[in-house]
Amino acid sequence: MDSTPTETITLNTEGTSRGEEPARERRQRLEKQVLLTILASVTFVAQGTTQTWPSPALYDLENNNQTLYSTTITLTPREKDMTGSLWFLGSLGGSWAAGWAASKCGRRRSIQLLALPNVLGWLLVALAPIPSLMLTGRFVLGVASGAGTVCLTVYILEIADTGVRGTLSVIPTLALIAGGQYALWLGTTLHWYHLSFACTLPPLLLLGIYYILPDTPSYLFICGRYGEAAATLRKLRGRYADIESEMEDMKRSNESYRKNSGYRELLKVKVVKRIAVVMILFVFQQFCGNFVMIVYTARVLQAAGTPLEPDTASGIVMWARVAGIIMSFCLLDRLGRRNCLAASHAINAAALTLLGTYVYLNQHDEQQSPETSLR
Repeated sequence: MDSTPTETITLNTEGTSRGEEPARERRQRLEKQVLLTILASVTFVAQGTTQTWPSPALYDLENNNQTLYSTTITLTPREKDMTGSLWFLGSLGGSWAAGWAASKCGRRRSIQLLALPNVLGWLLVALAPIPSLMLTGRFVLGVASGAGTVCLTVYILEIADTGVRGTLSVIPTLALIAGGQYALWLGTTLHWYHLSFACTLPPLLLLGIYYILPDTPSYLFICGRYGEAAATLRKLRGRYADIESEMEDMKRSNESYRKNSGYRELLKVKVVKRIAVVMILFVFQQFCGNFVMIVYTARVLQAAGTPLEPDTASGIVMWARVAGIIMSFCLLDRLGRRNCLAASHAINAAALTLLGTYVYLNQHDEQQSPETSLR
C-alpha cells in the first residue's frame, strides 16, 4: 500500500484558476476546514466526558451507591483511584494501536470505529454490578481516548492549510472542555449510571459524522487513489491553489519514507534530539498534576476543605480552563510558543504552591483546634 510509482502524476486541472485568491473565496474555504474540524472534534467531546466522569460520578457514589439493578456497589479508595489511572493506562495502548489503524483503515474510518470501544466502555460502566467490571469499562474507554487523540490530530494536520493549523488545533481542546462540561452538568442531576448512558451520545454521533467527513488527501495518495486525492485537495485548497506542487510533495515524502523508514532512522542524532524535546515536554505536562486535577476535581477540592459544593467547584475549574485556552489563542502568535509554555508552567507552579499551602494550613488548624479547646 505504501508503494508509489515513479512516473509523473497527471492531474486534471480543468476549471482551476491562477492568481491571487479573492478574500471571500478564501474565507469560505477556511470556513469549510473549520466545519470539518468541528465535526471531527466530536471525538474529543467523547474523550472529555470520559476524562471528567470520575469527578461527578464518584461524588454521587458516596451519597448513593445503588446500581441500575437496585443493588449496592462500593468502591474502596484504591478502586476510586483506579477509575482514573486505568483510563490513563488504556490511553497509552490506544495511542500505539491508532497509528496502525490510521494507516490501514484510513483516518476517517478510524474516527468512526472509535465509536465502538467508546460505547462498549460506557455500557460496561453503566451496567456494572461490581467494581471490577466498572474498572474494565474505564480501561476500554482509555483505549478509545488514546486512539482518538492520534487519529484526530493526524486528520486535522492533513486537511488544514499550513497557515491555519495552529488555530484549528485549538478546536479539539475546546471540544475536550465541552465534553467535560457536558459530563459535569449532567452529573449534577443524574445518577452515575444514568450519566454513563448519557455519555454514549457523543461517540454515537461519530457513526453519522463519518458520512460527512472526507478522506484526507495524504491517505488517498498513499492508497494510489491519485484522482480522488487531487479532487479532495481541490475542494480543500480552492481553485487558486497549486495542488500539483502539493501532490509532488506528497510523492517525494512517500518515497523518502519508503527509503528511510526503519529503527535506524530513530537513532540519528537529529531525530533523537527531537524525540528528547517532545518527551521532556510531555513529562512536564503529565507530571505537573493537571490531568489528575481534572479527573479527580471533586475529590481533590473536597479533601482540601473548599467551602463550595464539589460540582460547583468543578464547574469553576472547567471554566478556568476555557479562559486559559482563549488566552493561549490570543497570545501564541504574539509571544511565541516557548514563552507561552514557560509562562504556563510558572503559573501552574504558583497555583499548586497556593493549593498546597492552603491544604497544609487547613489541616494544621484542624489539628490545633482540639488542643486550643482543652486550654
